[in-house]
Formats: sequence, structure tokens, C-alpha cells
Amino acid sequence: MKNINGKVVFITGGSQGLGASISKRFADEGAKIAIFSIDTALDKKLEAELQSKTEVLFIKGDTRNSADIKNAMEIILARFGTLDFAINCAGVTGAMHPFVDMPENEYDFVMDVNVKGVFLCMQEELKIMLKNKSGKIVNIGSEATFTAGHPLRSVYCISKHALGGLTRNAAIAYADTGININAIAPGTMLTPLVAAFPQDQQDALANTRPTKRFVSIDSVASMAVYLCSDLANDMVGSIVNMDGGKTAM
Repeated sequence: MKNINGKVVFITGGSQGLGASISKRFADEGAKIAIFSIDTALDKKLEAELQSKTEVLFIKGDTRNSADIKNAMEIILARFGTLDFAINCAGVTGAMHPFVDMPENEYDFVMDVNVKGVFLCMQEELKIMLKNKSGKIVNIGSEATFTAGHPLRSVYCISKHALGGLTRNAAIAYADTGININAIAPGTMLTPLVAAFPQDQQDALANTRPTKRFVSIDSVASMAVYLCSDLANDMVGSIVNMDGGKTAM
């Protein structure tokens, strides 16, 4: 992909599920990778795979903690000297509750990770990119960015709608600085979590979309790389819908 090789990418939640696939795709393109995750003990297998292809750095921290994020940026600058791309992938679905029974602490948890965490990361990412007068930021949303979502996951839906607004607002605010900010809104993918479901539940989930299959993790990871390439220079505040046609129904 154009303009990826040798560049530095920061990926939150980059050691598991979709985040790990995104990390691998950037490694395939020759990018230098800084993975930010809450538990680096889970990263050893991925580290070995990535190190065979590129330079990789694992940083432990919580996206909800601004000090952790600032520390991560300092480590990245000390190691690589710059930051070119950022993929804000860390997120949670939260527990399932009827709307009227949603505990306040559950609301706070989901919103803190899915919205506040991305907001705090973007602040620090942008500080570096503004100095460079260039950069690409990609936020990972969900098909729930465009829909009412699951009736028992109201806060998840709220958080992903908020992420869409956050992406568009920041994209317009910095559109004339050489920085592109966009998002991807994927549908259900066959992540390790979903793969652990009984087959009948997997089939039911896949059949909720016109394609009758899960969204490809590799396709979403490739879109993240594309949005960081020069080919996407005119994409500003776009939220790329990759849900197998579900929101078109």
C-alpha cells in the first residue's frame, strides 16, 4: 500500500481480535508498530510473529488514563522519533441489561473506554501530528454507529454513536493541517470471542446480514491500512460502513 512502509503506527487494543489483525496487516506493509494494551502478558505470541517482519514495541497502559497515553507517546518518540498513524481500536461491548436496569457503573465503564479513551488518545496523537503537519487517525466504530444496536446493549450503541460524532468533529477541525481522521464501522466479525459461541448461535448471528456471513476481519484490517495510505488523502470525516449490507436493509 502506498506510503506505509517505514512509517510509525500506534495501535490501541492491538494485541487481540481485530486489533491483532490490524497489527499484522501493518507489519506486512513494513510499518513500525507500537501496540498499546492493558495486559502485555497476552502479547508474547504476537510479538514473535511481528518481530519477524518489522520493528515492534509493546506498551502497557489503559486508554482511560491520560498519564498512560502521554507516557506511551514519549516512549514512541524516544524509540522511533515520530508518529505517522494511529488506530484507536480498544473498545468493549459491556454487559447486557435492559435499558431501565443498566447500572450506572456499567454506563461509566463502556463510555470511558469507547469514548473517553479514544478522545484522550486522539488529543496526544494530534499533538505530535500537528507538529509534523501530517498524519492519519482511524477510529474503530461499529455497525451500531448507524443503528439502534442490540436492545440489551444500549450504552454500547450510545458510545459508538458518540464515536462517530467525535471522529467527524475532529476531522473537520484539523482538515487543513495535513491530518486525515476517519473511522471504520464493521459488523460482527468471527473474532475468537464469537468463534467460542455454539455453532447455532454463530449461524444466527451470520444470518442477520444480507451476505449471510460474518464480516471479514482481514478486510477490516486492510481498510485500516488503506485509510492511512496516500490513496485516502481526500477522505475526511468518513465512517466506512463494512457490515455486509445490514444497515442498508
